[in-house]
Formats: sequence, structure tokens, C-alpha cells
Amino acid sequence: MKSIKTYLVLIVIHLAIKQAHSQLYVSSGANITIQDGAKITLQSTNLINNSNITGAGKLILSGNSPAQISGIGNIDNLAIDNTAGISIASIVDTVRIIQSLTPMSGTFTVNGNLVLVSNAVGTARIAAGTGSYINGNITVERYIPAKATRKWSFISSPVTGTINNTWQQLIHITGSGTGGTVCPFLTAHSNGFDATVSNAANIFTYDASKTINTRWEVPSGTLLNTVGMGKGFRVNVRGYRSIGCNLINGNPAYLSPTSVTLRATGAISNTDKNLGSFSIVYPNNGINNYVFIGNPYPSPISFNAFKTTNSSSITNTYAIYIPASPSGVYSYWDGVSFTGGTGYNNATGNIIASGQAFFVQSSVAGNLNLTFDEAHKTDGSDVGYFRTRNFNDKIRVHYLMQDNTQLDEIIVRYAMDAAINNTDENEWDIPSINSGSHYLTSFKGYKGMVVQTRNSNTLASDTVRLNVVCNQSGIYKLGFTEFEHFIGTDIFLIDHLQQSIHNVKQLPVYEFTVDKDKPETKGAGRFSVVFNKLLQNNIVNYSIKMYPNPTSKMVTIELPDNSNYVINIKDITGKIVLQKNTTGGANQFNISKLTSGTYLVEVTDRKRNRATEKLLVEH
Repeated sequence: MKSIKTYLVLIVIHLAIKQAHSQLYVSSGANITIQDGAKITLQSTNLINNSNITGAGKLILSGNSPAQISGIGNIDNLAIDNTAGISIASIVDTVRIIQSLTPMSGTFTVNGNLVLVSNAVGTARIAAGTGSYINGNITVERYIPAKATRKWSFISSPVTGTINNTWQQLIHITGSGTGGTVCPFLTAHSNGFDATVSNAANIFTYDASKTINTRWEVPSGTLLNTVGMGKGFRVNVRGYRSIGCNLINGNPAYLSPTSVTLRATGAISNTDKNLGSFSIVYPNNGINNYVFIGNPYPSPISFNAFKTTNSSSITNTYAIYIPASPSGVYSYWDGVSFTGGTGYNNATGNIIASGQAFFVQSSVAGNLNLTFDEAHKTDGSDVGYFRTRNFNDKIRVHYLMQDNTQLDEIIVRYAMDAAINNTDENEWDIPSINSGSHYLTSFKGYKGMVVQTRNSNTLASDTVRLNVVCNQSGIYKLGFTEFEHFIGTDIFLIDHLQQSIHNVKQLPVYEFTVDKDKPETKGAGRFSVVFNKLLQNNIVNYSIKMYPNPTSKMVTIELPDNSNYVINIKDITGKIVLQKNTTGGANQFNISKLTSGTYLVEVTDRKRNRATEKLLVEH
């Protein structure tokens, strides 16, 4: 193959091009696109100099003597296949991997010049290896999106280094210490923390073996404490430290964090650098504890695969914090549904991102010895549900601001399983660990849940209490979705404050007002969701004639004279307050002793067809 001249702007290499056996020389400024499914295999003395190689296909380094890359710009997809060993030599500009590096065989010596790029478009990864040893330090980036307000990010690093020589090079890391000076003469404390007036910490680790409310811990400093080896951190990323003192001196114009790309340089932190499996021990004390861990790989991993490997130690659930949500809430994945903040859904719930820290739930009382393996890596596009479970009915409840911005969400679902009851937590439930100004839970027994699974046998008449946490007065909404499978079941939202019954299937959004100084307008006492399963699926083909409505003393209900009927009038809890058996015609009820509020009139005929109507009592 002849040399490619500098003046070439684009070379499209088709699938038919398989190998360059002698020498391929790409000089400065050229751009190569490798089509999807195609590859270029570089052997012997091939040289690429300061150029960009893009496309879904792969550039493969191979041969009996090392191929060299010198002064490269960007490579989308690079694969290493050389039993003799390959090194990146004489680099002028850093080698930047945009999408993936695939180690196949041999030793890949990077000389500290390899960067896995992360930006708003995507994050590069080292794919599952089959025998290639990566030798030397690499730089791994982690793009952190901008946030509306300062909220925590759960992050980790796949390479080992001190906090000071990794993340602190890009952002302020603050905490208590001595010897430092505050802005405008910013110097660090003797332990490495950036000094501020309050010395408030913006970085925490987590120890699940400690007593509750003492598990979040501030590192002792940034000079000796390290990132890497599967450690998880909670970090308030304010913005690039190059912005200066405005980020840490309380300037209100700088309270909305900008996007930041963190970098950490070091050896890949797992024991075998990129091969085989390894284990990490995490402190824990108690079954069902949440234990904080970090993804140790420079790649997304499948929680499916990770959980399967560690099924004796952890449950089906993981939790992450979503700082993009207006209120900042935890989101949860249980292998079937993802619930919580925006930005994740059922299609992406299985994926743990590169650089992501997350909570797993322990199924053993002592320390967790968790195994990680190359087979856990994924490209991020695999849904990979790790268990199939037939939930007969499911409803998702969204907690919304008036402009429909989502604050939080929960799931209530039903399954036919003798091991499932409506009071005790089981493996199909996810307890909430949310705290803050706005979030939503449902109660199972006395415990707040984000996902709770109930027994389908109770659908004949079941009530689930909601807990709406809200510390700001205003108008909010509860929205209901994914209830299509509740065939033959009515779903009502009961507003105990307004004494109203809201038919969820007919009107899936309910608007309500909160006064932060009036506890009765929020909390655990205001809302319940009532499920009433019909005895069969037919609905009567006649309407209920009911008058007057509203009323204060008497109400008349007219029915056709062609059947036997049972008329039930129920209060907002579902309790029958008045009942009558009739053969039709005009039926009068004295409702003068009923308290003011909304009631449900339910008519069932001898074929067990049913119709319902609201009755408003006003005194």
C-alpha cells in the first residue's frame, strides 16, 4: 500500500480492506474513517503519525514486531493483537481513545500516554480482554454534566491515585484541616484539603459497618487517601477549580455547577490489570444494609452479570443518586423496573456506568466479599434483565411539580406468590433511602418503599398509603402510569384532606396544594391508593341516575326494573356506610348523618356486572 499524502482529507476504508502487510504511513493531519464491520490490521513497521481514525470499525495492531503509533490524534476503536508485545512509542501528542480499546493478546505498553476520553457525547472504555496485559499508567476521564443546583455526584475511579493528584487537580476538594489560607490567598491545609471559611467537606466515603447516621465519613485528607480499587465517593462537584475563588467563597452567581471532566491517571486498579477476576472486601454489619461500592473497571458493567456472580452476598437491588432531578433523589433498579429520578429507564437500568458509584443491598450480615470479572463488562447497549418475574399488575406513581417536572416516583405491583405479603419486606421490595425536601414513598407495614410488591390475592380490596414529603408551599401533582394491566380492577386515589375520591384510570393526574406550615397538607396521612378488583370484567351497560347530586339530606338512585341489584355507598376509605338490596326503580337513601365529602356509589347486578358513580355530600 502506498503512502497517504498529507493533503488527503478523508480516506474511507471499506470492508474489503483487511490488512496492510508492509507499511502504512499516515502523515500529520490526515483523517481515516473505518466503516462499521471493517478493520485495518497494522503489522511490522507500520506507523501512524498525528492523525484521526474514526468510525465503527477497528484499527488492529498486530504482527511479530511492534507496530508503532507516534503522535496520534484520536482513535475511535483500537484493538491489540500481538503475542510479541506492542508499545506506543515516541508519542508527541497523547493517544486518545474515543470509543473502545479491545485487548486481545500480548502486552500493550502505553508509557503513560493513553487517554480514555469522556464528554457529553459518550465515554471511552476498555472492552473485555482475552489475554492482553496493559502495562503502564493510563488516564481515565469521567464527564460530570452540569446541574441546576449543587447536588451530590456518586463517582469512582478505575485507576489508583491519591485524591490530590487525581480529581483535586480539576476541582476543589474541601474539608477541615490546619495551616491553609482561604480565598483570595488560597492555599491548602496540611492534609491537602482546600481551605474555606466553613471548611465544609465536599467529599465523603461510606462505611456500612458503622451505626446508622454515622456511615458517611470525610476522608482524613487528600494527600494519602486514594481513589480506585472499587471505592465509592460522594462528591459535590462545583465546577473547574480554574474558575477560581468564586466557586468556594459563596458568590451566588456561581452556585449552579458547570459541567466538568474529571481525570485520574494511574495503573488500572484491579489485581490483574485487565484480566481474570478479582475480589474486593467492603465493610458491612447487617442483612439488608446498603453498601456503597464503585465500578472498578474503565468500562460500563452489567449489574445482571455482577449480581449473578455475587448472588450469595447481595440482593437484586442497587441504588444510585440522581443529582439532575430537581429535588435530588435516589433511583433504584431491581432487574425489572427502574424508578426514581429522571435520566434512567427500564431499558438502561441494568447498566452501571464507568466511573459510577452505587449502593448494593447486602444479603449477609458481615463484610461483603464481592467478585468482579471481565465478563461483567458491557458496551452499555445491552438491557440484560437478569431475572424474569411475572408481575400481574403494576402502577407507577410520579411526584410532579406544577410544570410537570418530576421530583420522584414509586412503583406498586402485585404478584401471585405465597411468599409475598402486604406487611413484610421481601426480595421483591426496595426500601427508600431518600431524604431531603421532596420525595415520595409508599408504606409497606411501617416502612417507606420506592418499589413494593404485594400479593395479588388482596386486589379484591387493597389500600396502599402514600407519604408525600414536601418542604415548599405550592401546587403539585401525582401522576399515574403503567396501570394498563389492572384489568378488572378499579384504582382510586383518596385525598383524605379534601375527602375526595379520584378515579385514576379515568383521570391519571391529580393536582393538590401544599402549605409547608400545615402538616395535614402533606406527609403520610393525606393520600391512599385503593385497589378494588371486580368479580368479573363486564361493566353494566346502563348509567346510574342519581339526584340530587350534590345533596345534603336525601339522594335518589334510579335503576332499570329488569334485575336484582345491590347498592353500596362507600366512604373514601372504601368502607360501606349505606347498603340496599333492590329489584330496580327509584331507591331513596337518607344521607343526612353522613359527614360532608365525596362518596362512591357502587351498583352490582345479579350477573355481577358493576357500575360506579361519585356522590358529593354537602352540609
